[in-house]
Amino acid sequence: MNKNGPIIVIEHDEDDREFMKDVFIDLDYQNEIIFFEDGHLALHFLINEKVEPFIIDFRHQYASVERNGIEGRNPEK
Repeated sequence: MNKNGPIIVIEHDEDDREFMKDVFIDLDYQNEIIFFEDGHLALHFLINEKVEPFIIDFRHQYASVERNGIEGRNPEK
């Protein structure tokens, strides 16, 4: 794990991205914070830039964390 690497945040909602940006500033994080609107853009960046991020934060309204990873949820239920 590269503790000095960038923190990658994948968040589709612009207001949430701005909120998280303000939190990182208030907490005085020294890591570069890189935001993406979707996972495809983030994956393209990670493959092509050869970065070693410290943390990848993925937020999705239909994802839930399970013991074995991320499991999709049906938004209609």
